[in-house]
Amino acid sequence: MTMTRMSFLAITLIAIQSSHLSLGFSAWLPCHRSLEEDEVIMNNKVVEAPMDTDNTVVALAIYDSSGNKRLDVDSIVWIDEELAASLQSIQYTVRMDPSTIDELSDIQYVVEAQSFENDTPVAPIPPSHRAPSAAPSPDIVTAEGSKTGFVAASSGGGVLCGGKRSHTRGKTGFVTYQLNLSHIKKSGGEEFLSSMWGGWAEGHSKVTLTPRIYFKIRSSAPGDDKKDEL
Repeated sequence: MTMTRMSFLAITLIAIQSSHLSLGFSAWLPCHRSLEEDEVIMNNKVVEAPMDTDNTVVALAIYDSSGNKRLDVDSIVWIDEELAASLQSIQYTVRMDPSTIDELSDIQYVVEAQSFENDTPVAPIPPSHRAPSAAPSPDIVTAEGSKTGFVAASSGGGVLCGGKRSHTRGKTGFVTYQLNLSHIKKSGGEEFLSSMWGGWAEGHSKVTLTPRIYFKIRSSAPGDDKKDEL
């Protein structure tokens, strides 16, 4: 084997390793499969979200687009019906709840969402135990129209699978989620729009799921008790 050939192979291996390091465990999860507890990532079965709701459970936190105002209340992000009917879309900043990751030395995580707009949930597909092939560079995109999905991520992260999934790392990392509201009509009732959950790992430990958060329309009928809304 010539030196040129050996150099080319070495560079290729380094590129593959760098790609997997930048994507973290998200490189092990193909787009046609969902982030579920029956999945296998890095040769370990994903751990289901704990049932407890105290600060020992690593959880997602949903903020407004500025990242300053916390919006989720008891695992629900309430959206005012009148506001929803007047907008094409809303963007949210998604982080790990700071109060639940204090004890961690570091964290990498993937966030996935499922829109209920078309009422067609995707059934889980049995996991594969094979290691991934070389993954492409993360697809960093910006908001496009009123599409529902992830549209951006902090440095070191990216948007995957056409916006179905996003990943980032570090305690200050975040991803941006855009929720399409163009189909919302005032109905005087409540409607689930989307659910979101994450999977996280400290170093190369097993991936553990977070509890789910739901995005829900809140009726603006007189007499309703108001919750934190956007």
